[in-house]
Amino acid sequence: MGTKAWFKPREAFPASDPVARWMAAVLLGWNDLNLRNARLLDGLQGNAPKHEVVHDARLVALSLWEIADFLRENDPAVRRAEREARAAKKGKKPGPPTGSEIELEKWINALPDEARGHYDAILAFLEPTNTGPSFKQLLVNARVYVAHIPELDDKPFQKALAQIGEQSQDLDQIDLDGRLIDFRVPMADELAAKLFMLPSESDPETMREELRRFVESLRDLVIEVASFVQLALAAYINRNRSVWTLSEDYPQSDLAGP
Repeated sequence: MGTKAWFKPREAFPASDPVARWMAAVLLGWNDLNLRNARLLDGLQGNAPKHEVVHDARLVALSLWEIADFLRENDPAVRRAEREARAAKKGKKPGPPTGSEIELEKWINALPDEARGHYDAILAFLEPTNTGPSFKQLLVNARVYVAHIPELDDKPFQKALAQIGEQSQDLDQIDLDGRLIDFRVPMADELAAKLFMLPSESDPETMREELRRFVESLRDLVIEVASFVQLALAAYINRNRSVWTLSEDYPQSDLAGP
């Protein structure tokens, strides 16, 4: 039986505490990611249709981008560099960090080494690569084209649609009179897959290989995020241990709660 924790939200996550807000936001992102990743794994293991796997992979990529981008945007070094860049642009000295930034910097710098290692690994996933589109750019593509329908003049959208027309030799089929749940347009699924992997000049077979590698990178990043969230939450609990009750505090392991 694993360790369980009980807490009162107002005590464990006071809204006035910037570190509590940071931890709550991370947990919000993790819950979304965990659900979407479970669906993706079920689909991969159960031989789900390609369009469902691509759809779930896009949602996982969206969640990963949001979590990684949140961590980066609130990283003390990044915030400091942005503050200095804004001041330099105006020819002024950078202003002091806010109280929230000071508290977050103390918190992040005090994370255990193992948690900090996963934290740094997550941020490293957003760095550009020397060959092909960076993993960061692919995450951005997933975010843009999952959260938004493309603009009519969007260049990648036009390019993907043109590539489908050039590469597809088969007739597409739409079931116009079937059940509503079965009403899908396969070409639109292919378009979603194309937009997922753009920018790409690849033929369909190469694109499938690129997609496979990308899904592997998603898996690696999910593992890093999961490890980080668990370790960060453990550190957060220890930060104010008195407002948390853990099952290990009780000699009987079958207690339903405090």
